[in-house]
Amino acid sequence: MLLFYGSKKVLRPSSSLISLAPQVPTFMPTKIGEISPSFLGRLLDVIAQVVKVHITVEQSHADGRRIRVTEALIGDDTGCIILVARNDEAGLVQPGLTVSLSNARVQMFEGHMRLYTTQWGTISSSSDQAGFSVVNQQNNISALEYEQVP
Repeated sequence: MLLFYGSKKVLRPSSSLISLAPQVPTFMPTKIGEISPSFLGRLLDVIAQVVKVHITVEQSHADGRRIRVTEALIGDDTGCIILVARNDEAGLVQPGLTVSLSNARVQMFEGHMRLYTTQWGTISSSSDQAGFSVVNQQNNISALEYEQVP
């Protein structure tokens, strides 16, 4: 608040002033039990524990490139989903490890949900506890089959 006393300007703090400091976004990971097909196209951040590794496939292309694809069941206290990890990230997916996914997307594969990382996404080993002690394997959202109705 700016007050004038004669020819002097006096600036007094006012409680009604709005702070113009930039707001730092807080990291709120998505719970796996909340994921549904309506999340298609959205970027998600997830912290989960690797329950088991299903499939690891290595393919060689004619130009010499090798592609490694791993499917693993990951979960938290609300549910579990299948994660598809590729190349270098496939080595990070080991049973019992807690992983942190950033910029992950839900995609449908033959009517079932899968979690993938985008080209800008990462899978990293998380040293901090995820805030849960037991993985809820009863709510496997990848086991549910969805059908698109026209």
